Amino acid sequence: MVLDEPLGITFDLWQTLIFESDGSGRSSKRKKLRISCIAGFLSSQSERVDEEFIGDQLQRLSNEIIAGQDLGFDDCLDARISTLLERLAPGLPDRIGERGVNNLRQCIDNTFLESPPQLFDGVPSLIDSLRQLGIRIALISNAGLTSGDAQRRWFGTLGLLERFDYLAFSSDMAVAKPAKKIFELTLDVIGITPEYGLHVGDNMHTDIGGSAAVGMSTVWVSGGVQSKLSPAICPDYTIKSILDLGPVVEHWMENLVG
Repeated sequence: MVLDEPLGITFDLWQTLIFESDGSGRSSKRKKLRISCIAGFLSSQSERVDEEFIGDQLQRLSNEIIAGQDLGFDDCLDARISTLLERLAPGLPDRIGERGVNNLRQCIDNTFLESPPQLFDGVPSLIDSLRQLGIRIALISNAGLTSGDAQRRWFGTLGLLERFDYLAFSSDMAVAKPAKKIFELTLDVIGITPEYGLHVGDNMHTDIGGSAAVGMSTVWVSGGVQSKLSPAICPDYTIKSILDLGPVVEHWMENLVG
């Protein structure tokens, strides 16, 4: 099978390649760790804030992040953390400055590394099989309060970092799926034109709608957490598990040749 153009596959992260070990959409253990981390940080700044209030504000911010991402918008991580701190202790971000905000960001990152999600069994070998076909591999993930740097470090511990040609996190780029820009920038980095790209993800709106809009082929991993918004488009392929991707890729490549 010979193609004149290089091929690329971009993956969503959550509920596509990884999942929470407790079966929840968001880890309850990690949330508790984050609340404790933030409470300790505030205490070190002589700010006493009730942990229940911290939890409420974390949930409020999470809801706002998701709502913005559904529209393709995102912000840098330090801006998010500053917003959270301002709500918890008005004026604190200005008092502690960039270094203080960065210290809290590192603390929050540590809660992710202490209680990480789980990688679906077979993902490394699946990616290896795709790379053996000469396919370029990238990740496009809408991010929450965990930095892209922390997630790259975690990928490194799993032996995944070197398997990807590029990792795109929305908070690093200030743009989120389903916006065309994050797909276009990622494809440009790995040197793939959209018609020779395949995106795999669980969210019908952000993954399937967003990638289809730039001209990519699409694979929907059914059963994931869905956006409240739905695209007026159907995926090219549907699978129940990421481990069912192999035959889909073969069919996709045959269609490109044909």
